[in-house]
Formats: sequence, C-alpha cells, structure tokens
Amino acid sequence: MSARLDRLDKLLNNQIFQLQADNRVFRALVIGKTGCGKTTILEKICGGSMKYKGGETFKRGIHEIERELVADGNNRFVAHDSQGFEGGSTREYQIVQEFLRKRERMPRDERVHVIWYCLQASSRPIQVAEQRFFSEYSGQAPVIAILTKFDILLDECQQEVEETMDFDADDEEDEDQILAAASIIAERKFQEGYRDPLMAMPRPPSAVIRVANVNVESGDREKSGPLRELLDVTLESLQKQDFGLSILFASAQRASSFIRYFWELSILSQ
Repeated sequence: MSARLDRLDKLLNNQIFQLQADNRVFRALVIGKTGCGKTTILEKICGGSMKYKGGETFKRGIHEIERELVADGNNRFVAHDSQGFEGGSTREYQIVQEFLRKRERMPRDERVHVIWYCLQASSRPIQVAEQRFFSEYSGQAPVIAILTKFDILLDECQQEVEETMDFDADDEEDEDQILAAASIIAERKFQEGYRDPLMAMPRPPSAVIRVANVNVESGDREKSGPLRELLDVTLESLQKQDFGLSILFASAQRASSFIRYFWELSILSQ
C-alpha cells in the first residue's frame, strides 16, 4: 500500500507541476435560468467572486456565453455562462449548440471540459428545453444535471407534512418525525420528477444530483460540504474520459482539498 501511495504521489505531483508549467485551464459551461443559483455554485467552486477575464465585473443576470469568467486569484478555472432556454427559447438553444460545436474544433484547452446543467427545484416537471437538450446533445464533454436549491423543495415538503398531521411544535420528537417524512417526500420528488426522467432520455447526463444550502459553510467541506457530490461526480465523469482532465479539475477547483480523495479513488482502481 505504501509503495502505491508513493507512486501515486509522484504521478500526481508530476502531473500537476506539468499542468501549472503549461498554464493550462479547466473550462466549464454552466447552463441555467436566471436565479437558479449557478453563480453561487461557480463562486464556491472557483474560490471567489466571478469576473470577466480581464477584470470587468460580472453582473448576475447578464449572459454572454463567449466571454470567459474567472474568480479573483484563480485563472485556472474558466467558466462560460448560458442563461438556459427560457420559455423553450430556440435562439438560445442554437447559440449553445453552435458554441459547443465550435469549441470542439478548437485546441484542447479551448474546448469545454464539462457541462453543468442547472435546474431549480420546484414542483414543475422536466420542461421541453431539457427534453430537447438531453435528446440531441452529442458532444464529448460530460454533462452533470444539477437540481439546485433542494433545500427550498425540502422546506415545501415539510410545510405539506405539517399541514396534514397533528403535531406539537415544542416536541422535538414530533419535529424529527416531520423532517424525516419531508425528506422522504422530497427525495421521491427528486427521483420521480427529475432523476428518472432525465436518465431515461436518449442522451442522458452522466449524473443527476441535487445541491442544498450552498451558502452554508460546513465544518469539514472535504467530507460533507454542500458541493461534495458535485465535485465527486464531476471528477468521476472526467476520469472515465481523460485521466489528465480529472487531475486538471482537481487542481483548478477551490471548493475542497479533495485531491486526497482522488488518490483513494485511484488506489481502489489499481
């Protein structure tokens, strides 16, 4: 085991050194409607407030897919922002498709390495825009579907439970039962309303996850932070496609020092 750790440690250090020497960047496209929480996710992943490359301030709600977004102090992670397909917008859909096609013809560092498709948790089912994208997308970059603001859906489910059962607001046991019931309902809505329909599409995403309380700091972000699952599934999807890209992502993100986890995953695969 010690010999494996030594080999992996040397491999990882050599790869990261080479990536830094080459000044390579990791590039993500984030798709999602205004207000779905994608900017907050980017800021947590990239490690600071987002700005356009060159220093111009990024304004939420303004979407220019060609412009590169970076965080203060981190030029290694570049993001592109799409407003999503509001009302089934054909024009925006075509802009995204053309952007992806053009990027795939570019040198490796200019290509999109991952797509994060953000959907805000609500009672609405999968829309026509999602059905079209996950029926037609044929690019090389893995797509992670992210149900954002899952905590809001959980709160709504908790309110539903409270309205249908008698409980004592001062009784901690009753509160625990309500939260447990609400969690089951919210998870069922996630599975039946989002994950199952998306995974049944002709071109399904690599993974469908939910994120909650993104602004809440965890005591140990590496183990239990609100974006841990997003980090994990992104790393796993990249590793299946390109070992070097997974290392590039691990070194460019600032949400967690989870390269240790990457070592563990590599060891298990030996």
